[in-house]
Amino acid sequence: MAMGTAFAGLQLFAFALLPDAVAAADTAEAGTYTGVWTAAEATGTAVGPYLYSAVLALGGFVSSTGGAHAPQSDTALTALLTGFTLLPAALMALALALQRRCALDTGQRLG
Repeated sequence: MAMGTAFAGLQLFAFALLPDAVAAADTAEAGTYTGVWTAAEATGTAVGPYLYSAVLALGGFVSSTGGAHAPQSDTALTALLTGFTLLPAALMALALALQRRCALDTGQRLG
């Protein structure tokens, strides 16, 4: 629940910044900025599963199909836990660090 709350806060923070950033941008740049924003968000959504699968692969996770059960090593179980908890936390911290660069209240331009 804590991770979901943190994610919701990051999403809300980012969407709250978007109108201010568009208002601060030149009229010609507003559409470009919004398009880059949407592309970055879609890319982030697509990259997440790849990063998670990379953590699982590094941990030696063995996939199975159907009703078959594949025994997992301790490192695979640790990778499962790490990929589901620490990886999202690290990505959220990175997103927050990038969002903190937005300084519209000081008159600075984005970019």
